[in-house]
Amino acid sequence: MGDDAQAAPCAQAGNGRRCTLNGTECSGGWPGPNDGITHFDNLGFSMITVYQCITTQGWTDVLYWVNDAIGMEWPWLYFVTLILLGSFFILNLVLGVLCG
Repeated sequence: MGDDAQAAPCAQAGNGRRCTLNGTECSGGWPGPNDGITHFDNLGFSMITVYQCITTQGWTDVLYWVNDAIGMEWPWLYFVTLILLGSFFILNLVLGVLCG
């Protein structure tokens, strides 16, 4: 990729965004989105990523990165459920208990 282009995940197989679209290429050594903080590779970082999503700060970026990496069939179901249950119900329930 060029120096002015922003790095993004892509898929070499499966239904994700192909690496060769728009002149991009898959290369090793990229830490990932948000300087390697946003990913589901281990429990700690996945909890941070889920927390970022339920606070609704940048969850659409995470959804688009997952779509690019694995395809668009199932991630929307996970993220819509996460936002509806996690953000609008569970987070408000926790905040209500803490305030009470």
